[in-house]
Amino acid sequence: TCLCTFLFPNEIHSICVSSFSKTIYCGTDIGTIFIVPLRRLLTQFGGFQHQKPTIIINNTNSKQLIHHHDSVISLQLSADEQMLYSGSLDKDCIWWSLPTRQICFKNSFPNPITNMLLAKLDTNDANKGSNISIPFTVRVKH
Repeated sequence: TCLCTFLFPNEIHSICVSSFSKTIYCGTDIGTIFIVPLRRLLTQFGGFQHQKPTIIINNTNSKQLIHHHDSVISLQLSADEQMLYSGSLDKDCIWWSLPTRQICFKNSFPNPITNMLLAKLDTNDANKGSNISIPFTVRVKH
């Protein structure tokens, strides 16, 4: 059942959700990434008291990460939820610091980023390993 509808100013091409669904991260067709704090929105709109409310997402009720110039196809959140990894058809993979909303690392690749895999560096102790993001593309030969 639909509890609520969010209307964004652009098409959503990827989505990532924080633990306990506190925040959603949405990558758009024009490269903007929206950070939507669900608890604040639901408080503003009185929770789900209204039947199937529609909430328009804009600059006042969300934050944006702006750098990509094409569709953001892949989003991954780090285990500590301090970093967001984005991959785009513009061939850039970006590591964002969520507390500062600044780019920590950016790498350009020869092909569009179609997916990313989050992996642990230290396989001997899974609890102490560091997360890394490994971007990859899928090539289809015709």
